Amino acid sequence: MNKKGQINPRELIGLMILGFILIITIPIINTVINGITSGNIENSLNAIINAFIPLFIFAIIFEFLRRFLR
Repeated sequence: MNKKGQINPRELIGLMILGFILIITIPIINTVINGITSGNIENSLNAIINAFIPLFIFAIIFEFLRRFLR
């Protein structure tokens, strides 16, 4: 099964983890940079909190999966 051009399960899991990390970190980094450059502290804090909402949703989904698939 080690043919050229085929992806193995370990590489697939690595790519999925990398994609998950990018989905979470890019909005957070974007809002932090926009908050710093805008100079408005109150709006930037709200934007940072809103950027963490997808992280909370993923945490809840994985917690349910962990409990139910035990």
